[in-house]
Parts: sequence; structure tokens; C-alpha cells
Amino acid sequence: HLLQVFEAGWPGPHYRVVRINAIGSADFDADMRTVARCRPDALLVPKIGSANDVRFLSEAALRHGLGAELRLWLMVETADALAALDDIVRAGLGARPRLEALVVGTNDLVNDLHALHVPGRAPVVPALALSVLGARAAGKVVLDGVFNDITDEEGFRAEARQGREMGFDGKTLIHPSQIGPANDLFGPSPGELADARKVVAAYEQAQAAGKSVITVDGRMI
Repeated sequence: HLLQVFEAGWPGPHYRVVRINAIGSADFDADMRTVARCRPDALLVPKIGSANDVRFLSEAALRHGLGAELRLWLMVETADALAALDDIVRAGLGARPRLEALVVGTNDLVNDLHALHVPGRAPVVPALALSVLGARAAGKVVLDGVFNDITDEEGFRAEARQGREMGFDGKTLIHPSQIGPANDLFGPSPGELADARKVVAAYEQAQAAGKSVITVDGRMI
């Protein structure tokens, strides 16, 4: 079925990411064969726990004929992954296919830490921050985990806002109803766009006058 979807194609701009089963699972090799036929833009891999996992994944991708054009999205969702995050990222930067993004798997992470799912996500805030730090240090994309209750838009917006404030580039979703709110929270608001245009215009005027430091609405630019 997946191959049929890929053969049908998509209208307009798109970026195709396929999630496979974890390394060591019974379905891993079959999944890799399917990916080799579909040729997605990126491969999302769960349960990465060490740099050796990344190297094994890279070897498996090459063995199945998946070249350097494929990108890796690695899931951070275990205590092992957090403890070895620097090594995992370094291995991903040297891998072929190459690391493009980290994706935090908050559901599995909460379970692995023996924590509880609570509003505000206090038990996993340190892990979220560490994931953002690891991605930023490597210049890579980092995506926040999913919000489970598809009927709770207010709760989704609160969690997406938290993720945006922490520095995440976006949020993984489990239902189409979450797309609009996610775009609202992670995209620039009309007010932010207007403010950015004001700053750009003021700075261009300052440069034309030979100045390099200005103030806009009391802020030094």
C-alpha cells in the first residue's frame, strides 16, 4: 500500500518521510526493502539508543541501495538516547545517509523514565531542552513530540506554544485537525511579521545614514 501511495505522487511541494520499525525488530529488513522501492526524502527511525545504532542504520541503508540523497530523522525517546545524545548526533553527522533532524518521542520517553503524562510536561522538560541543544549544536532540525488528545485543541495549542518557546522547529502530529493550530503556533503571526518589517525598514534607513545601531520601539537593534 505504501508503494502505491508513492507511485501515485503528490501535487505541489512536498517532503516525504517514512517511519520504519526499530533496529533489531523482526520487520526492520522488510521495512528497509520497502523504503528502497519507495525512495522517500527522509527515513524516520525510532528507538535510536547509541552511536552504534546510527552506524548500523547507515550500513543497512547502503546495503539496500539507499544513497546519500536520503536523510535520517532520528527519534529521541529513551533514557539511553538522552545519555548518548552527543555521540548519536556526531555519528549521524558522519553517516551516509546523513542526519537531518531529531524528533522527540515524548510518549515513549515518559514511559521509559517511569514518569507521568501531566499538563506542562514537567517530567520531560529537561529532555526536551537537551534535544533542542543537541540539534542546535549540530545545526539540525528538531521536532517536538505528539499531543495525544485530538479533541483538546486548547491543550494542543498550549503544548505547541511551549515547544515553540523552547526552540523547536515544529511539532509532530497525529491527526489532520492539529495541522492548522500547529501552523498558527510555529509560523509567524501577523503581528510578528509587521514587527519584523518595521525593524528591517528602520535598519535599512540607518544603514543609508551610515549608522549600525538603532532603536525600534525601545529595543536596540
